[in-house]
Formats: sequence, structure tokens, C-alpha cells
Amino acid sequence: MKFRGLHFSIQISESIIIIYNLDSKCIASVPSSSAWVIDIVARPSEPTSTRLPVQPESDLTPEMISQ
Repeated sequence: MKFRGLHFSIQISESIIIIYNLDSKCIASVPSSSAWVIDIVARPSEPTSTRLPVQPESDLTPEMISQ
């Protein structure tokens, strides 16, 4: 399952969640069995980041990711 955001994409499988930047480089990966909060910085020049809650059951929807 793959989701796309403005500055990143997320690939979710049974064992791992992988987050890629726009150049398809992996910027984070976590086991999908663990609950983590991942900070994704949109661009290095921007001081703000997007907080993305990663649920253990991988129940993310595209609407949750695009917020």
C-alpha cells in the first residue's frame, strides 16, 4: 500500500513502514508492529515539520496523511 503527500510518500507492508522523500530516498522506516511518531521535515529551509502518527495496525488513510 502506498500513499503520497506533498513532500513525501509512504509505503506500508505487513512488517515495515517506509517513508520516502520526493527523490525516492528512504528518510525513515519503522516496524509496522510498533507505534511511533515520525517527524517529517518538508524542506530543510522550512522550520516547521509535519507530525505523522503511525498506528500499529497500519490504518492510515490518505486523508490522515495529507493533513
